[in-house]
Amino acid sequence: MTSPAAPSGSLPKLSTNPTSQTTSSSDSTSASQVPTSPPTSSNSPFLSPPQPTPLPLPQLPLNLTFGVEFEFIVAYNPANYPRPSLPPTLRSHRFSSTSASILAAQYNHSVRTHIADTLRTAGLPVSSPTAPNPEYSTWTVDSDQSIDPSPPNRPPHRHHAFVDVELRTPALRLCTDSLRTIAYALSVLRSAFTCFVNESCGLHVHVGNLGPIPSTSFHHHHHHHQKQQQEAESQSPLLKSIGFPLPTLHSLAVLTTLFNRAFNSLHPPHRIQNPYCRSPASNFPPASSSPCSMLSAILATASVDELAVLMSREPNGQERGMAVNFLNLASFAQGEGGLKTIEFRQHEASLDAGVVGAWTKMQKALFVEKLGEPVILGTKAIPKPKEGQVLIKVESTMILPHDTYGRDAGLFIADKLPWILGTNLGGVVHEIGSPDSPYSVGDRVFGQAAVSYPTSDMAGLQEYALLDVQHGLAKVPDSFTIDQLVSLPVNAVTSFLALFHPTGLGFPAPFPTTSQENDASSQNIVIIGAGSQVGKLAIQFAKLAGIGTIIAVAAGSRTTELKNIGATHVLDRHEPQADLVTQVHDIVGGKENVTRIFDCANWTYGLAAAMAAPEQSSKLRVLHPIGPGDEVNNKESGPNLDAAFIVGATEALEPLSKEFWRFLPEWVIEGHLKISPFRFIEGLDAEQVNAALDGYQDGKSVLQVIVHPSGGK
Repeated sequence: MTSPAAPSGSLPKLSTNPTSQTTSSSDSTSASQVPTSPPTSSNSPFLSPPQPTPLPLPQLPLNLTFGVEFEFIVAYNPANYPRPSLPPTLRSHRFSSTSASILAAQYNHSVRTHIADTLRTAGLPVSSPTAPNPEYSTWTVDSDQSIDPSPPNRPPHRHHAFVDVELRTPALRLCTDSLRTIAYALSVLRSAFTCFVNESCGLHVHVGNLGPIPSTSFHHHHHHHQKQQQEAESQSPLLKSIGFPLPTLHSLAVLTTLFNRAFNSLHPPHRIQNPYCRSPASNFPPASSSPCSMLSAILATASVDELAVLMSREPNGQERGMAVNFLNLASFAQGEGGLKTIEFRQHEASLDAGVVGAWTKMQKALFVEKLGEPVILGTKAIPKPKEGQVLIKVESTMILPHDTYGRDAGLFIADKLPWILGTNLGGVVHEIGSPDSPYSVGDRVFGQAAVSYPTSDMAGLQEYALLDVQHGLAKVPDSFTIDQLVSLPVNAVTSFLALFHPTGLGFPAPFPTTSQENDASSQNIVIIGAGSQVGKLAIQFAKLAGIGTIIAVAAGSRTTELKNIGATHVLDRHEPQADLVTQVHDIVGGKENVTRIFDCANWTYGLAAAMAAPEQSSKLRVLHPIGPGDEVNNKESGPNLDAAFIVGATEALEPLSKEFWRFLPEWVIEGHLKISPFRFIEGLDAEQVNAALDGYQDGKSVLQVIVHPSGGK
């Protein structure tokens, strides 16, 4: 489960950190893929510790940090351990004066010291057991009295003693390097000790929110940025959580309380019933346990301290053992060294770094939270690819007019909010969903998100996204950039579907395997709005298919451009409609020969209706819904016209989809399809993205916009 510290369904509108986050190139390996046997150091029997890659401050509404408490049991042979004197803190406070308890404590302390020494030898900063570590700047090895090291289901070993251990990570940045460090530490632990978990053990995750690093070295000189980051972290290495805004905490408290059954379904019964992991709903007495009462009580809290007491303390002030612990956020909190964190306690114990990754793999994204309002920056979990999918690190996504209609009017997304825009996207394959995938980690790819996909995991305005291997994905040719190919999918799919699909105009598709069998030289097509991006691609596809007469209706200033890409005739759209109709009829040898029209621009279709053959069956395909009163629907005085609205969805291309995505890169390489110019937005800058979306509102031609979610390279 991922941390719900900032639920995407109720994202607070917070100011954006002016700096941006980029991820190191090493991020292409997940924590679960950390090698277990790289070259060993001559000074250590363990793996060389990963070197952290300095990152700029994250550009997040919540600059998340995390820390993990691993609870487990170590089996050992007391004969292999000395019996040192106990530290005063242990001797004075934790054990009785009986010889048996002191003897056990001596052995247990010796084992924990050995664990700390082993991790330290492996290159990790580790505090000695019982040593103060109030700010969690190092790894800590400690005990936990909630762990029962001798239940009946403990695995049989030749060892005859068991010790409870709690291993705590330092406060860590939310990045892949941190997951690698955890994976490395756990691999060292498992290679040196006999470790196991049972039902008394748990996995606790603390989530924090960074304050600004107290350093003046972060300024606008970008080329010194990495060096400045290193200097700043050396001056202030502690990741000091400052807590969370009250609206965010209200959202989290409401979600975990009202939907506690859904959260419980993620965990095994023994964690749900554990007295240290009580459901947030159990905070409320029966008389106040209705959803409305709980909601009112939570939202009535006027401060973080009030909310923390409501959610995590008994009326007498005693701390509850809660599945979600808010107490560390309170101003009176003494635990966790005063670090203001939310603690998630219900997770089943594990020594698998991949389990931790499921809690901590978060990413930035731009959300449509309410229709008609600007997109806002937030965080969401990084999805896991299923069979037939790949996960890509998004390097490029294009904003298109339908994204504006989605934000403003809910086109395709009205019932799916909150939603992420961006249907054209590309990047580098980060993970494959099945071993027989035709794609490999590291491949440069581009594609189109499926409009019908139930979540926004395939959208482009986020750092990582899924793509479907069979419908909407291809490799970027070596001689082209990802940006160039990302400019194509939606417009290319739309124009191809309009011209060649059986639900479109029905021309034979120009695949190399079939084009030689079809001679389209005697056929014609009229493309209205031919100067648009879809229109220009339609011209190029028509030329590729060998259509003999390609009539483009566009601004007269585009005549040379459109003829260069394949139009045989270009008519100025500013001329009177009657003149345009006459010219078209003259070009094709009579009005009955105009049977296929593609309108890429208009919202009403009087021009197309006037051009179409009055007696012959003809087809019109358009990009905007056709109103009931439009002339093309006048069956009495209008033409015998089949008019339909085309949705440029890659899943609608079937049965042409596979061949289309196979040959699309080849058509680009061979020069059949030209790449139109575009401009860039670096990073998930909500203000700039909203301005770009606004640019499509009046229907005017604008320079296409590509967004680099990770800030560009």
